[in-house]
Amino acid sequence: NFDAETSESLEVGIKAEFPEQALRVNAATHLTTIDDFQASSYNGTNFILRNAGEKTASGLELELFWQATEFTEFTLAYAYFNNEFKQYERAACWVATPVHTGTPDPSENADGYCDRSGEGDPSHFASLGLKKNFSPADGIESYIFSEYSYTTDLDQSRDPLKLRKGYGLLNLRAGVNFVEHGINLTLWGRNVLNKSYGA
Repeated sequence: NFDAETSESLEVGIKAEFPEQALRVNAATHLTTIDDFQASSYNGTNFILRNAGEKTASGLELELFWQATEFTEFTLAYAYFNNEFKQYERAACWVATPVHTGTPDPSENADGYCDRSGEGDPSHFASLGLKKNFSPADGIESYIFSEYSYTTDLDQSRDPLKLRKGYGLLNLRAGVNFVEHGINLTLWGRNVLNKSYGA
């Protein structure tokens, strides 16, 4: 059996435009505190659901849009997020690392569980985009757009062999709009550098 979760959240944000600089800014920060957090962890055989005590989730988000010239646009996005257990004394321990390397989980208690109190899993995400617009002829509008994004390491399980390494992705897109005929042609590619990523 486990108790119900209770939470309190606070979020503060701002949206601002600076016409003279052709700049738009959106920003927000948030904090959520959860009591009796219902945590699910895998012990190598099955998933265990139990109350983990207190947990906080905090983050920051930022978006920038800049019309640098009549035909050139820049976008920037950044996000930070962190989950931290204030109290979690009976979490599942590492599974993969002890099996493959013989290295035990240093947080293991005498009762076979692991203490994750005070541990967090911060992550960062950032992306930068550039769009160039063209008008090669009357009634024809076109553009090219490139975006590069990067995500840092993600360590949700705490097991070193399950760490998801950070990775960057490059996306490209180009389009032509024949205004009078209502025809749009778009060519796009995602992860054009064929970057492998994931767990």
